[in-house]
Amino acid sequence: MMPIADAFTAHAAPAAASVAAPHEPSRVFILRPVATTLLMVAILIVGAIAYLQLPLSALPKWLSDDPGADVLPRREPEVITSAITDR
Repeated sequence: MMPIADAFTAHAAPAAASVAAPHEPSRVFILRPVATTLLMVAILIVGAIAYLQLPLSALPKWLSDDPGADVLPRREPEVITSAITDR
């Protein structure tokens, strides 16, 4: 019976094969889990910083604090109904 250490080294890839082939881009990340984790954390930190730097210009600036339906103020319900249905 082969010792445990020899069993693992017998199936290990040679040093030249540890470099990823062009058709296996995920092999680099599988072989280097610590580098993969650090890359993921760096991407998350950069993304969080970029998110906090985004302006809120996508939201319109309201004239009042209440963005309610204040299209036709102080009108009778019939006038509002006719204004909506006549269009």
